[in-house]
Amino acid sequence: MKLKVLFVIVIALLSSFAITSISGTKEGYVKLFYRSVTVYAPAVAKTESGFVGVATTITVTVLNGSGCSGKIFVETVPLTEVDMQGSARLAVSVAGSLTGIDISNYDFFFVIKTDSPIIGGPSAGAVMTVATIAALEGWNLDNKTMMTGMINPDGSVGPVGGIKEKIDAAHSVGAKRFLIPKGQSIVYENVIENVGGWLVYTKKQINVTEYAMEKYGMEVVEVEDINDALYYFTGYRFEEEEFDKNITTENYTTSML
Repeated sequence: MKLKVLFVIVIALLSSFAITSISGTKEGYVKLFYRSVTVYAPAVAKTESGFVGVATTITVTVLNGSGCSGKIFVETVPLTEVDMQGSARLAVSVAGSLTGIDISNYDFFFVIKTDSPIIGGPSAGAVMTVATIAALEGWNLDNKTMMTGMINPDGSVGPVGGIKEKIDAAHSVGAKRFLIPKGQSIVYENVIENVGGWLVYTKKQINVTEYAMEKYGMEVVEVEDINDALYYFTGYRFEEEEFDKNITTENYTTSML
């Protein structure tokens, strides 16, 4: 009986060791943990038949513990353009400002996968910010909601292109709600018309809210900032506070240069 009790105690200690860092600090021992959140993000790919929407998966992992110092890592399959890295850095900065969490105590890993030949553009910045906040706070995301939009330093959601194609991509993975930047319900599509034997290029106005509902039964919602988007994804909302004025687009613009 004594041996059995001792065995159970040893197993319990080993399990505790597996999730707890033994590196000490002046304040005591630091508990090591990580959280991961995966979210779909729509993108647009150029094909022989034109532009089409594709669904991209973004996994954000937040690691806290000894040695973490606010580093940001971006891994993409396939290749990425540099603006994606700038968007990841800006997403982390805005997430830290909105949550009030000191991001220098964490490391952040972004893993982005898509069927598109190359990943680029800032239009996933807002959803990357939402996913980062959810990982920091331990919140679940609604997997029937998708989003497109840039992230700005003040937390507002900036305009993007290809919204109609991105709605198609959202439908392909079962989305029922699609969030877009405020003021972008009306988009324009280039069309070719035969007028008296001449091919004439014109612009056709499309209401994407009507397009999504009539074709897919999908709700389209305009959002002004990350707080609005966060509510639709998680049901949570932060009190409206002024953002950190030190957040800039320096990382983003430097990468682009």
